[in-house]
This record gives sequence, C-alpha cells and structure tokens, in this order.
Amino acid sequence: MAVSVAARGDSLILGERRSLFSMKEFIPPNIYQTTYDVMPDGKRFVMGRRLNATADDQLIVVENFAQHLKEMIKP
Repeated sequence: MAVSVAARGDSLILGERRSLFSMKEFIPPNIYQTTYDVMPDGKRFVMGRRLNATADDQLIVVENFAQHLKEMIKP
C-alpha cells in the first residue's frame, strides 16, 4: 500500500491509500520471520516470493548476491 503524507503544523494529513501490487504470489508475513526488507535508500524493497503455487516450500540462498547481481547486469 502507498499513501501520500502531508505535514500541517503538528499534524499529518494522509491521502488516499492505493495498492501497489497483488500479494497473491508473495510469502505472507508471519510472527516468526520477516518476509520483506526496505533498502537503506528507502526507495526500494525486497520480498520473498513463491516459485510456483504447487511447489513445496523451498528456501533458496544466494551468497554474495550483490556481486552476482553486478555480474548479471554488466554491459
């Protein structure tokens, strides 16, 4: 969800909420773990997503992800 926020004095004025995307394919949050994270710049986030609806739950770990990503996007 996203909502615009405006400050007026000591108050915050909230705009209309809007859905950014469907959560159908993503792993729902639970009380034992976080299934998302916000990047330090506050402009992006990552979320756990199911590989397909019929597969058993799997955990895929990518070590050195930043380096792997850099190699994938080299010109």
